[in-house]
Amino acid sequence: MKYIILTNDANNTIKTIFECIKNGEDKQGSKIESWKVEKATSGKEYIEHSPDQWVDKCYLNMIANKENDEVKIEFHYWKDSLEEERSETDDKIILGRFTELLLVHFNTLCDRIIIK
Repeated sequence: MKYIILTNDANNTIKTIFECIKNGEDKQGSKIESWKVEKATSGKEYIEHSPDQWVDKCYLNMIANKENDEVKIEFHYWKDSLEEERSETDDKIILGRFTELLLVHFNTLCDRIIIK
């Protein structure tokens, strides 16, 4: 599944989302309680849905394109997540919840969201 956010400044969109999740609220002061930023052993930061059933299971990677007008969202499992706890619908559930996060807290940063 491809998940793309069209925006006029992809790097700023990524930076803003990460900052707001770390601070626990969006730029308008509304609380963000079910997402957190986690660091991999490499030091790279990722977004993780924080309810118990998702912690340490999977994460989202955000990548700006060269033109800086698209953010690609990639779903991944943490390497230590148990195979028997994975489901073929996990990516759809997490991306759905991420879409809710975008629409509620970051709609001004997104011109359009494309899911293929």
